[in-house]
Amino acid sequence: MTDRAAYPPAVFGEVTRHIVRVSDVLVEVSGVDAEPGAPGEMSEYARALLDPSSDAVDEPERVLLDALAREQGVDPALLQLPLVADLVSLAMLTRARGACVNVDGHVRVTGVPPRPDGWLIDLADGRQLGVIEGGIAELATPLAERVVAIAPSAYEAALVTRRPAVAAIEDGAEVWRRVASGAVTSTPGFAAFIRSSRD
Repeated sequence: MTDRAAYPPAVFGEVTRHIVRVSDVLVEVSGVDAEPGAPGEMSEYARALLDPSSDAVDEPERVLLDALAREQGVDPALLQLPLVADLVSLAMLTRARGACVNVDGHVRVTGVPPRPDGWLIDLADGRQLGVIEGGIAELATPLAERVVAIAPSAYEAALVTRRPAVAAIEDGAEVWRRVASGAVTSTPGFAAFIRSSRD
């Protein structure tokens, strides 16, 4: 999953991007009308957040988020990447009008998008989503099940993909699911985010 490299024409502002690999994690930071060097600096912030020895995340915040994950029956380590996407995107807004941060497939978009239909997010099955604000997560299991979630944050979207039966977490989220049999279900609003399908 990634934000598209080109937005011809970029209606609302110029898009700049910086890509960095942190160990085996790919980080993409894109900004609309970003200050010079901001995407690169935010990529380095992501690198610090991904370092377990870093104090870039306040300990009380980490404890709270870990408690939420455990309450939902999810290993907190699985939610580190979406948390980084959320934190970096919000930091990027101090240096740009809009931001799209992709941390190994966990995406958060916020602020002014490059186009009226939002940031274009590619899914593994060839579909493309247009999202103006929120987090996007995609999960595929060895049993051929797939879940795509759009939620207020990347952290919440990741929770939904891992615990799709938890109604409280799905409040405010749009979800698409395909089970191993091939049957597909989705929330009523999910289709509104689909911009194209490349079959």
